[in-house]
Amino acid sequence: MVVLVFVSAVIISLPTVLLLFFGMLPSIVAFIVERTKPRYAAICVGAMNFSGVLPYLLDSWGGDHSVTEAMNMLTNVFSLMVMYSASAFGWLVFVAVPPVVVTFLAVINERRIAQLRKRQQEIIAEWGNDVAEEMPAALP
Repeated sequence: MVVLVFVSAVIISLPTVLLLFFGMLPSIVAFIVERTKPRYAAICVGAMNFSGVLPYLLDSWGGDHSVTEAMNMLTNVFSLMVMYSASAFGWLVFVAVPPVVVTFLAVINERRIAQLRKRQQEIIAEWGNDVAEEMPAALP
């Protein structure tokens, strides 16, 4: 079934297939290299890589949709730089964002702990130390 769809796409729209295949090579590599199952790297790289390929696809679809024009786009260093730089930005997002999010969440959690400890001290001041003592274990 997949082969039939691919062959149909090549026959109907060879320039689009060429642009997608050579433009999305970093995404294919990210998909092959990543071993974890959610495949977050492939998703990040693929999404950013597609955003780099899309302007050239739109130019192809809106203008001369021929193999010659697709090859001209693929041999243009600037267009390849845009496509592959977008995928590099996807790798940067995959590598750099998780530590930033972890740090942000740690700061939020520390702030929440400080607020809860302050509230605990206010309750102890109002009700006395008896509310802060540990309760004996419940009997079965």
